[in-house]
Amino acid sequence: MTTKLTLFEFIKKIPKVDIHYHIMGGISPETMNELNLKYKCGLSCEEINDYFARDVNKSKGAIYALKMLYSLMREYDDLYYVAYEIGRSSSNNGVKYQELTWNPNEVNLSYCDATQSLIDGFSAAEKDFDIITRLIPGINRERSPEQALRMVSDVINNPFSEVLGIGMDYKEHNAPPEQFWKSYRMAKEAGLFLTAHCCEWEIHWRNLETALNLLQCDRIDHGYSVINNKELIQICRDNGTFFTVVPSNSYFWKKYGGNTPEWRENHPIRKMFDSGLRIIPATDDPELHLTNATKCYLSLVEDFGFSIDDIRQCIINGIDGSWAPTNKKKLWHCHWLKEFDQLRLKLAE
Repeated sequence: MTTKLTLFEFIKKIPKVDIHYHIMGGISPETMNELNLKYKCGLSCEEINDYFARDVNKSKGAIYALKMLYSLMREYDDLYYVAYEIGRSSSNNGVKYQELTWNPNEVNLSYCDATQSLIDGFSAAEKDFDIITRLIPGINRERSPEQALRMVSDVINNPFSEVLGIGMDYKEHNAPPEQFWKSYRMAKEAGLFLTAHCCEWEIHWRNLETALNLLQCDRIDHGYSVINNKELIQICRDNGTFFTVVPSNSYFWKKYGGNTPEWRENHPIRKMFDSGLRIIPATDDPELHLTNATKCYLSLVEDFGFSIDDIRQCIINGIDGSWAPTNKKKLWHCHWLKEFDQLRLKLAE
């Protein structure tokens, strides 16, 4: 008799990508404490736990935590260890390929040294856990457009095959996408892929429109306000625009009081998928959100009512929306979907 898989076991095993993941958001509390002790920062266990608090009345937010975590990245070994740890954790949750964002301007190392240490750590993880990792240097939009230009120049002038494109993150309230058009134009002319965080905090959909039309982004991180503009939905649907979406997104989680019926009803993920948009589930800051790739996909089913067919489509979206080479995508379509279908036959009713 064939042993049946639970939904959790099935979701954990299916091959998947995670292409919206901030490296600092993948650092565990244990690793943060080790670095705290290493550099004699004087943080108490309670203070460290507060950075990872998933409590609507207590959490100070992911960006607050990310800034502190960046301050602990001071040596080659720090980034190497973090990279290796992330590779192992992602692999344990069925991730076969990931594209991870980090902010070079926030690290206390040169761009080249920091990038090399990350690449070395992820290469070791690839050898040990069979997971491919590629990098996306991100513009911190809370800094000036001139600093963004310098970062993009570093990326272009110091090419690494593992660095595929650029992104942009941090709060967009006072930093609309058009402020950074020069950086994006420079990156595009250099042949880099482009993405940007847009409308994460229900910012007006015009930021999404600007990111697509002016910045010419290849895909969008978040993009939730698209649901407020039917014409823009149609354009994104017709163009096959990919959106990396986060079930555990901090903004909606805090706004609707955590894991509540209001949260399930008002999170845009379901509406985006039902509108025919090509969404790709992502973990964003897994340690800070108390999630991982398994929990991310499981949430789609248990919280937002996605079917197994819907999950299969999300796997396809992930492959197609990644910046992996075309020949790799063709292989993944063949092998991953075959594996998905075989595992599905073992899924308990």
